[in-house]
Amino acid sequence: MSSTPPIPILLVTADQLQTDFKAERNWIEAMGFKAEPGTFCLLPGAQHSLSKVLVGRPETLDMWLLGLLSQSLPANRYELISDLTPQEATALTLGWRLGQYTFSRYKQQKPGAIAELVTLETADIDYIEAAIEATCLARDLINTPANDMGPDDLEEAARTLSVTYDADLTVIKGKQLEAENYPMIYAVGQASVSAPRLLDLRWGDVDAPKVTLVGKGVCFDSGGLNLKPGKSMAMMKKRYGGRGSCFRARYHDHEAPIASLPARPDSGG
Repeated sequence: MSSTPPIPILLVTADQLQTDFKAERNWIEAMGFKAEPGTFCLLPGAQHSLSKVLVGRPETLDMWLLGLLSQSLPANRYELISDLTPQEATALTLGWRLGQYTFSRYKQQKPGAIAELVTLETADIDYIEAAIEATCLARDLINTPANDMGPDDLEEAARTLSVTYDADLTVIKGKQLEAENYPMIYAVGQASVSAPRLLDLRWGDVDAPKVTLVGKGVCFDSGGLNLKPGKSMAMMKKRYGGRGSCFRARYHDHEAPIASLPARPDSGG
């Protein structure tokens, strides 16, 4: 797949369809493509090949504009051919890469080849790789079923993170929570066979400004009383996302629209 030139992806408006693609107009009209934001059209080439991909360009570019393409397009290499600022190139590439995510831990057959986007030279590659690694970690933690992601498992994930990135991890566990003035954590989780705990992960220059993120996590076990209606219990899984997202804060500030995409931090506190 890497030996062939990448297939161009062009961000186009409705006006550009009328002026820049006259030779392909009949095909584009037959496909019903009107360059609406987020829609795309495949243009055929010689010998049943794919020559170009047209993507509707919104007035303001959004990081998720290409998010679905990475799993919708044929498994080839692609390259953005558009006038983009470094910030836009970084954001669009990040959205594409985030769209490639799959959770295959329990699948016997692993996912096959998928569409790949050539990273533009103007994009911040280090930022993209850090953001992808962080976000995929949070997604994996959230998507892991409760029977494989209890307090012990989450602590192990935090320990791995602390070792990998030279961070300090402090664990306050069980009845020690009461002594350290965290009575509600202990009260909620004391009936579980796996003791509740507070994970305090610290990283960065000790002299840097301090930022504290608090993520609430709910692990499920087979004990206790279910006092919630069914629909509310279905939403409880989302409460895991608070702590999973805190794990990814080691890498970057947040997922933001292009207009406010933060610069990659070189140091942290």
